[in-house]
Amino acid sequence: MYVGLWIVLALAIGSLLGSQNLHRYYALDSQGIKTSGTVIALEPEDHQGVRYSYQVAGNTYKGVGTVGSGNPKFGSLEVGTSVLVYYVGSDPGISELGEPGPRLQNEIESVLMAALTAPIFLLGIFAQGGRSKS
Repeated sequence: MYVGLWIVLALAIGSLLGSQNLHRYYALDSQGIKTSGTVIALEPEDHQGVRYSYQVAGNTYKGVGTVGSGNPKFGSLEVGTSVLVYYVGSDPGISELGEPGPRLQNEIESVLMAALTAPIFLLGIFAQGGRSKS
């Protein structure tokens, strides 16, 4: 019984968490086009956020994110600094700072870890609650 519940919980948690960023990072990693962007604002109080702009086919797009692999560290950035940006060719509004591969790998590992371990804790709580007190 517990194995079946564990499988259901693992699939549910993995699906829920995986729907957050996995599709986006996969699209950027598999279809991403590398370009150069420009830092337009820095947000040190907001997880060291970086607002950036980039151009595709004469259109300007904007994004916000964290530095990412292939870019200088946050402390080295200034407004106007050139940064590495990847965007999805079929939807240039989807973008990310830096190389998407490491972000995809990190997301896969995080989702798998949560999907495999969280059900154990949930089932432990469920099992404890099912015991009658003497």
